[in-house]
Amino acid sequence: MSGSSDHASANEASRPSTAGSADLSKEVRSAILEIAPDLSPDDLGAERDLHDDLGLDSVDLLNIAKQIAEQTGIEIPESAAAAIRKVGDLIDCVARRRTDSEESDQQEQG
Repeated sequence: MSGSSDHASANEASRPSTAGSADLSKEVRSAILEIAPDLSPDDLGAERDLHDDLGLDSVDLLNIAKQIAEQTGIEIPESAAAAIRKVGDLIDCVARRRTDSEESDQQEQG
């Protein structure tokens, strides 16, 4: 049986971590709630528009980006932040920045 568990471990290593994605989504939502405490977690569905649905302005978005950087170490450049419209866009942006950062770190080590 140990051969099959080794095979399972190899498969798990090759798949993206869904737990990491869930954690990242939770951290992004937590950052939003830090900046906009009048919102509830139920307000933060991926399709919710940050401005139209949640009432956040550009200053709020910059503060959320700073909060995310403090929580995760992932910086969101202003140029990327300007294109973010929905909660899901923000989560995707942070995920891409994390992936880019990890790939860059791996190339530097290699």
